[in-house]
Amino acid sequence: MTYVYTQLLALLITVVSLLTPLLALFVIPFIRWDKEVTTQPQRSLKPIPTIMGDLPWWLSWFQTPDNRFPGDLAIPVVGDLFKRRGKWVTSYVWAGLRNRVMGLATWLGGRTSDYAPEHEQGLWQRTDQYGHIWKYTLSIGRFHIIAGHNVYRMLDDSFRYAPVLTIKFR
Repeated sequence: MTYVYTQLLALLITVVSLLTPLLALFVIPFIRWDKEVTTQPQRSLKPIPTIMGDLPWWLSWFQTPDNRFPGDLAIPVVGDLFKRRGKWVTSYVWAGLRNRVMGLATWLGGRTSDYAPEHEQGLWQRTDQYGHIWKYTLSIGRFHIIAGHNVYRMLDDSFRYAPVLTIKFR
């Protein structure tokens, strides 16, 4: 039953994420920006000093839990967008297109002690060298249902996992 429950949560997250580009237009104006320039608190390779922001608690389900707005500027595409278009457009792309409802996903997931969801290791298999993604694939011809968990390291160095469900045709 645990596997079914996890995938129902992942399906809910997927449905909400389809609405995210539209919802972001209404959510992004609520970002509360810091008064002073700070160095990004995430574990990026080259921290970039900028003014960071957060959503109020009632919109935190929309924010990425492992980065503050406008996003991880050390990622070249995000940093370039920030330089060209500014914090508002970068924040929209970060939360509305690139990292859709990550806050909701990790809230519906749960805490774990490392890059592995301890409670469900029997079915899931690690799929990258960092151990961030655990998945199970059901293949029926060219139709593939990929279900599992993505594990994130939060800004406070705790770990949370998020249910993931993807459908692909190959």
